[in-house]
Amino acid sequence: MAPRLPRVHSDSLRLVPVTLEELRRTIFSLPNKTSVADGVVDIRLMKLAFPIIGRVLLQVINCSIVTESVPESWKTAVVIPLHKKGELTAAENFRPITNVPVISKIIEKVVCNQVDLYMKRNHLYSTDQHGFRSGHSTATALVSVTDHLLEAVDRGDVSLLTLIDLSRAFDVVHHQTLLDQLQQLQIAPGWFSSYLGGHTQRVRLAGGETSEPLPINIGVFQGSCMGPMLYNIATISTACYVPTDIDGLPVRMTRYADDTQLAISGPRHRLPDIQKALEGVLDTLATHYMQTGMKVNAAKTELMIIGDRTALRDAAARPAQVQFVGESLQPTP
Repeated sequence: MAPRLPRVHSDSLRLVPVTLEELRRTIFSLPNKTSVADGVVDIRLMKLAFPIIGRVLLQVINCSIVTESVPESWKTAVVIPLHKKGELTAAENFRPITNVPVISKIIEKVVCNQVDLYMKRNHLYSTDQHGFRSGHSTATALVSVTDHLLEAVDRGDVSLLTLIDLSRAFDVVHHQTLLDQLQQLQIAPGWFSSYLGGHTQRVRLAGGETSEPLPINIGVFQGSCMGPMLYNIATISTACYVPTDIDGLPVRMTRYADDTQLAISGPRHRLPDIQKALEGVLDTLATHYMQTGMKVNAAKTELMIIGDRTALRDAAARPAQVQFVGESLQPTP
């Protein structure tokens, strides 16, 4: 049976209308980016015109919240592929950035503010997740990992650290899984169901050519305010499948968005037990990823052995190999 997430009985979230001042603060907190889906209105113009259009805009935003509906015109996105690395002819070497209408960014930010406050107030965020959360960053994720590893070194223990790679994690989030997760956290899913359904996207190349619109029925959007938060919510149950201790061996999982680092430590003479424990947790995670539609890239998953000189010398005498999704992970320097 899958572990059950904390239930929230004292409080639950149903989106509520915002005030004019709340809307003003929300709009002025958005960065002045000129890249928009429709190429007509950007956020800077919204800020300049707010004293005139603020009350009309407030009625539009609150109407969406009260009726739990998002107009189709707000759900048309333009995807711009940004080159990451490698050959320009390979699609997998590009990162898709989604540009949405500015009105969509505003309503997303309004909703994100309410959801974020609810999640913080009820302590529902996974403590191992450091991505897209205020007060958290790559620095806090790094501190979490190194703290666990250095404590093990101080004890004279050895650690096996696995860096798990997920392929296009944002793009494969199942909408029904996300809506089920929202309900489990007692967040009313009505508005989100409308928001996720009926999206279309076009691809715009560097030369300005734009493809015909196609429907999107899976994934969350990296270029939106809402996408990162929805990804965190959709994957919040991942922490339930990783114990903090296995037969006396401390376990630490640290995530930054879709980057996952899993470390298990123990005495040098128990290296085979550490290896077996790590394989067990990885198997559990692999099953969880498969059930939620995530795709593991075992070929890019790394394994490291960490310890003092004595621990590493003993580990070298008994080389560790960890099996993960049909791949044999070899320790990397």
